[in-house]
Amino acid sequence: MQQIKGKIYSIRTPVAAHEIHSYASRRGGGVKKIPVVLVHGLCISNRYMLPAIEELGKYCDVYAPDLPGSGKSRKPPKALGIEQLSNVLAEWMKANNIERAVLVGHSFGCQVVADFALRHPQMLERAVLAAPTLNRRERTFLRQLLRFLQDAFYEPFPLMYIAIFDYLNFGFFRAIATIRFAFADRIEEKLPRIKAPALVIRGEYDTVVPPDWSQEVTGLLPDGKLVTILEETHGVNFNSPRQFAKAIRLFAGY
Repeated sequence: MQQIKGKIYSIRTPVAAHEIHSYASRRGGGVKKIPVVLVHGLCISNRYMLPAIEELGKYCDVYAPDLPGSGKSRKPPKALGIEQLSNVLAEWMKANNIERAVLVGHSFGCQVVADFALRHPQMLERAVLAAPTLNRRERTFLRQLLRFLQDAFYEPFPLMYIAIFDYLNFGFFRAIATIRFAFADRIEEKLPRIKAPALVIRGEYDTVVPPDWSQEVTGLLPDGKLVTILEETHGVNFNSPRQFAKAIRLFAGY
């Protein structure tokens, strides 16, 4: 365990054939609250979760793992599908003595969280789907690429720097395989089966997640709520960590 900044630590955890790197902020003392686990998006690492960890860490224990193949976690021989990623996430939580958590997915991470909610419901306190993918009406590579490029134009340089570096580190063929898994996943069929309370967060100017899709996602959830963070884009967790954390805190009762 290595201290990174303030109360944020870098941790490596052996999980079956994987070695998972994560950032963690543990408050210690006082009344223990259900921890928050942040699940990153496609090909990117947990580094862009650091602003949110810092904000949420003022109120509860927060963790952000690098899924296998991403960031500083060990790269498996082949890309893992969404079912495999959600199972590894559950095993990682057990290895870190996290019995139950508020899971916060961002972008592709929402697909992992939705799958986790069905496979490991006993470990899920609440679900937060921030900028959820993939819009079922635009499930083509070209359309999604155009959406992401349009959004990238409005994202700040620090976030784009992290994203480009992480994409290159992730690897081209691993990225293609993971994108195929993302497109094959039908999140709209899983959402109605999520029993835990769920919050959908969207940035007002997010071109990847248009308003009608975020509203549809919310409507499909049995116990769903939608929060829009004004004047924000797809990277809402990085760009507006205070508002992002506030929405999660109010939802989780922190």
